[in-house]
Amino acid sequence: MTIITVLRCMVFVGLQCPKRSDMKTNMGSFDRIIRVFAAAIIAVLYGTHLISGTLAIVFLIIAGIFFITGVIGNCPLYTLFGVRTKATDSKPI
Repeated sequence: MTIITVLRCMVFVGLQCPKRSDMKTNMGSFDRIIRVFAAAIIAVLYGTHLISGTLAIVFLIIAGIFFITGVIGNCPLYTLFGVRTKATDSKPI
């Protein structure tokens, strides 16, 4: 996997990134876009110094988690609780 491919996946969250493992995605496109968008908003708030201190650290950790799970399309908490926002693939009979 090249750096260009990784950057494309980060920019275009809706695209399926090449997988290095057999980890299945459990997040739909809308959920992924919302997570990356929320992470970007938190980053902008931090960059403009609208949040600071301990609150900023907590929000940046949450933003990092949102960004990573949004890019890879798998949320460990969803797996733990059996939640799946990705539509199941229906196979023709």
